[in-house]
This record gives sequence, structure tokens and C-alpha cells, in this order.
Amino acid sequence: MKPCQTAALALFAWWLMVPICRDGRGQEYCADLAQSKWSWAGNYRSQAACETDRARYLALEKKLAKLEVISNPLTVTGLLHLEYTNGICAAADDPRFPQIKSF
Repeated sequence: MKPCQTAALALFAWWLMVPICRDGRGQEYCADLAQSKWSWAGNYRSQAACETDRARYLALEKKLAKLEVISNPLTVTGLLHLEYTNGICAAADDPRFPQIKSF
């Protein structure tokens, strides 16, 4: 790893990782997708910042659900709901996500 890549990882020690559920197979597929196939959705300086951002997004989804925007899981908002519901905050050195090192 190059020194500049190492420095970037040091700045952002936490990553929001989400499964990509955009093929229309629904909740079960999204929850069972191998973590090595998950994608980066954000980077943060702390776990708390990552969890706060994820919680903020989920709160927005609740508001959208009241408007019935995410009632259909095949809409873009419905798919993002599946992804963020199953997403997790992971440390930059988390062995479950080898793809983090390639960002």
C-alpha cells in the first residue's frame, strides 16, 4: 500500500458498508449477500459519526414510508431502504470487508 493510501485510511477509520440490493430479489437476498460483495456508502472519522449518519438516513426513510414512497421495494428509495437497514459501520481494518483496502 502506498503511503498516501495509508494516510487516507488513517483519516477515515470507519466505513459505512451496505449490501447492494438493486436486482429486485428483495429482503432475503439483501440480508444474505456475502459481505465481500457489499459496497462503500460513506467514510467517517469515528464509529459514532458513522452510526449517526446511518440512523439519520433510517429516520428519513421512516418519514418517506409515511408518504408510502418506500412501500414498493423495487423503487430506488425502497432498494436504498433495504441496503441501509442491513448496512453496518465497519472499521477500516475489518477482515470481513477486504474491499475497503481498495478504496
